[in-house]
Amino acid sequence: MALAWALDFPEEIGGLVILSAFTHPTPRLDFLPMMGPAIPAVGPLLSHTVLPPLDRLILPAMMRRIFEPNPVPPSYNELPPDLLLRPTQLEAAAAQLAALIPGVAAMAPRYSEIRCPMAVVAGREDRIVDPHAHAVQLHNAVAGSTLHLLAETGHMPQHARPDAVMAAIERVERAMTGTSVHAEA
Repeated sequence: MALAWALDFPEEIGGLVILSAFTHPTPRLDFLPMMGPAIPAVGPLLSHTVLPPLDRLILPAMMRRIFEPNPVPPSYNELPPDLLLRPTQLEAAAAQLAALIPGVAAMAPRYSEIRCPMAVVAGREDRIVDPHAHAVQLHNAVAGSTLHLLAETGHMPQHARPDAVMAAIERVERAMTGTSVHAEA
């Protein structure tokens, strides 16, 4: 969303910090099972019957995969599964996934138009979004962006490495205000 905003309304964006984002149209067979609720007519039936109990069974493993190699924060274990697995939530998530690859396919050729300060942050061990296919390519497309590939970090750097995320935010803020930005070792 932030990249689309920066492309379509550049005068409204002062800087960007992009975390573990899916930015390029790479094939994702793992999306297919999650897109069932987006199928017209059949999707709502699935999301009101079969999918909530099935998803309840796979939710713990899915949460572990999202955070690997880092632990799932305790606060995520306290989320009520019924909140995450409401039929309307399943349908909205499926619709977003269905639109994701075509959306980034339309945006990716335009990334070089982004002119605001930008930091791209990703975990080197991200098992959800390949950092080399997405973060590195985005960084290469946007002149002047900085790339922060975090060791021993998965898909959720804001939880695993909040210090590094805050440092990236502060660097972008300094670049926005014209303050000297020093590279970190």
